[in-house]
Amino acid sequence: MFFGLWTSPEEPEPQRVPLPLQALDRCSVCESQRKLRLCGNCGERLYCSNRCQKVDWPTHKKICGETDRIELRSFYPFLALIIEQFHNSVALEGHPALSHTIVGGLKRIRQADGTCYTVVSLGEQVSFDELVQKPKAWWPQYPTIIDARRLRDRITREGNTLLINTAICIALLAELYTTTSDADAKRQDWQFDHRTRLTVRSCPIADFGIMAGSVSGPSIDRLAYYDTQAKSTTYGQDPNDHYWIYFTTLRGEVLYLDCGLYTISPGDVLKADPYVADHLTERFTLIPTFLLDSAARKTMTPVHTERSRTSVLKNTEIVEALLRNQLKFEKENGELYSKFMQGISGKEPSAREKRIVTPFVQATRAQIRANLLNGRWKAYPPEPTLVPDIYDLIRPPRRTATKQVTTVFAGLEEALKQIEEKEARARKAWW
Repeated sequence: MFFGLWTSPEEPEPQRVPLPLQALDRCSVCESQRKLRLCGNCGERLYCSNRCQKVDWPTHKKICGETDRIELRSFYPFLALIIEQFHNSVALEGHPALSHTIVGGLKRIRQADGTCYTVVSLGEQVSFDELVQKPKAWWPQYPTIIDARRLRDRITREGNTLLINTAICIALLAELYTTTSDADAKRQDWQFDHRTRLTVRSCPIADFGIMAGSVSGPSIDRLAYYDTQAKSTTYGQDPNDHYWIYFTTLRGEVLYLDCGLYTISPGDVLKADPYVADHLTERFTLIPTFLLDSAARKTMTPVHTERSRTSVLKNTEIVEALLRNQLKFEKENGELYSKFMQGISGKEPSAREKRIVTPFVQATRAQIRANLLNGRWKAYPPEPTLVPDIYDLIRPPRRTATKQVTTVFAGLEEALKQIEEKEARARKAWW
């Protein structure tokens, strides 16, 4: 597994960290609701006039300080990359479809209620070494190498959406929202003495957490695994039990970050080159994710249906857990994270989920922390480059718009060239 234990030495309990400003509603001094503007330094106090700002300064100056504002639209691909690494380590632990041969071809089934399944028939067990060496060992009758790769990627990226989003949110809370510029604040070794916050178009994030709900649409396709030896069927990731991250800005705009759709609806991906550290493999060049803002949701067919919304930023239990010694309270923290997930899903996490949630939180924290220390986020492009899935470009379905397809190919000329060069080696080393 790519993630290891990250701990901090025992330190005195630091002071509690205040929540970011929650609304652009009234002056922090006189409570006027007219001509409000944020403190230009910290972005966490509201004033209606220079006079009110001057009156508040003797009190505010000790906690003000400059804030590093990280633009979410620039930063979210880095979070998606962490999730991609997680999938490529955890999926290899024993997903049944990656430890058994695929028998015959895939069978697409549509039920009377319109639900679509792609049935994957599983045969004898296959070792991971055989799987890595050649696709024929895994799927002897695959139509093309592209079909094998697409199925492999769908399976590798399957599930764990609640656990993954929980870990990402907790890590963001720990590494960004426990930071303060208060010179008098007590800190543990791992806490920065400089405030860092997420923003969207210069507007601070006031809340973030996890949405539970469902996804729907004509492209939704759920995987099902039929064990030909046991004569039993196991269903894959459920589009009616889906989880994604929400961010709410100070102005009330809500954004969705969904990194868990690829398995049930392969679509656009982003070019990961600007976000991949040198030690990562070339496998992480295109990763699936998207950030959906309110404007985009107004112009596109709705995909997400929200059932519930649970804040991580405002969860006092998690905040308190993060501000205590991580090694000493490792067991208690893991139990808290599991309890949090159960409160969202209504189901007790599996023994496997309970075992890996804390290490993944710690590993995610370590990666975010390293990014902040190195300042890598400052070099990220304002927004990522989104492209169609490379597998669709190699063998596009029904080219009804020649001009559009030509434009896409021209934009991905380098990526396509690399794929073509690798095709000759694909059957020998395809993972």
